[in-house]
Amino acid sequence: MTEQEYVDAVSRRCGEYERNVQAIVCLKSALCWDDDQGGYPDQCKFGSGRSMTPAEGDDVTPDAVVQFSLRLGLIAELKLTASSEDDFSRAEAQIRRYDQELEGWWTEQEALDYHQVACIVPHLHVGEAERWFDNCEDLQRFELLLSAAQVHNQDEFFMFERRRGEFRHQPLNLKFDPNTSIPMEEVWTRDEKKYCDDRPRCPEYTMWVLWSYYLPAAVGSLETRPPLRAETTIAQSKVNVEDARDYLRAVYSVCGCTDGEPREPSVPQKDWVRDALNHFVQIGRAEKDEDNSDVFWVAYNPAATATGLRDFARQVYRNCPPEWAQDESEDNLQRPLAFEQD
Repeated sequence: MTEQEYVDAVSRRCGEYERNVQAIVCLKSALCWDDDQGGYPDQCKFGSGRSMTPAEGDDVTPDAVVQFSLRLGLIAELKLTASSEDDFSRAEAQIRRYDQELEGWWTEQEALDYHQVACIVPHLHVGEAERWFDNCEDLQRFELLLSAAQVHNQDEFFMFERRRGEFRHQPLNLKFDPNTSIPMEEVWTRDEKKYCDDRPRCPEYTMWVLWSYYLPAAVGSLETRPPLRAETTIAQSKVNVEDARDYLRAVYSVCGCTDGEPREPSVPQKDWVRDALNHFVQIGRAEKDEDNSDVFWVAYNPAATATGLRDFARQVYRNCPPEWAQDESEDNLQRPLAFEQD
């Protein structure tokens, strides 16, 4: 894989991740926003990556958990890059884990009378998904198949279309008749949310988030020290992994904070932040603290050039390329996003 192919692949992977975050934000609006009230009803709860305990098996963490009332809920799994039988097979395996009673709802007993299960697939491949799930047997709660598309017209929308089944929460059947379009400008700002409960596939993503969002906000309060290398004059800022993680969790996670709510995931995780900071070390923009493995000294300069996502990808490729950079499989090379349409 050439350097440019690697940069393009990182850009695509990170773009897919960010669009998945956007999809979760838009899905919350589609499922929970009440047009008559002009807001989110108090009784309607939404969580992403929330830990749920099935009657059988280990805990599960669906992409979206919605509680409409004290009796009815919805579990949704987003598969926005699903395009093959292998993808749909894996989606079916996850859905089967949700197709039973689950504990973890926002009720006193953490239980509901009933919950539906929905799968959301790219609009481009919804036909294949319909054929696959039409042949699935013994699924009792899997009642909804939705498609998703990011539509670019004069404005940008996220469109969700109901392709199979009906909502038991009746107002949604009118809202999704057969689709609903969420205007991005009303629910999303470019600098709003950056993380869902899945780990970004490339450390360059968190490197970019730290450099572009965390460090500009925190640098004034961080301890600094003179550079250790004679060839640079940039002071180094002391970055603690946990402090950085807590800031990103509070401001940029669609999962919210975990304080007092053990079922909500801690996103991003410390390992994601530590991995990004270690990559800063490898490309020469930071040094490890000699005494504390959770502390890094970052040579942050707001006027520095070559600090965008694609810039960091080039620097990683040149200094510490991952193993997949040598793999020229289709998954690693540039391809169109399956849920975008004009």
